[in-house]
Amino acid sequence: MADFKGQALAEHLYQILLLLFAVGGFGAGYILQSFRITVYIIAAGTLLTSIIVLPDWPFFNTTPIKFIPEVRASSTDNNNTNNNSNNNNSNSNNKAVSTTTPQQQHRKKNNKKK
Repeated sequence: MADFKGQALAEHLYQILLLLFAVGGFGAGYILQSFRITVYIIAAGTLLTSIIVLPDWPFFNTTPIKFIPEVRASSTDNNNTNNNSNNNNSNSNNKAVSTTTPQQQHRKKNNKKK
């Protein structure tokens, strides 16, 4: 998966290469008075551009994206949470484990601000 800078690089390469092949194909076709040459050069340029831009080459991944690590509650934590909610008179020092993801917590904070 390409990062954002890699996607921008791929987009620029795509535009520049297609433009160069289109201008070159038009020029060669005009000089040789052959529409067939124009179409062949543009088709070859499109194929070459696709080979360069579409695969996930390593030079598109120079600044990898850092994702938020996944937070999972273990099954024993879930059992302890259920036991604590059923026994309100038991030890009050046991705290329930939150099962919401960081994204859900962020949405809750943003909704409270509104």
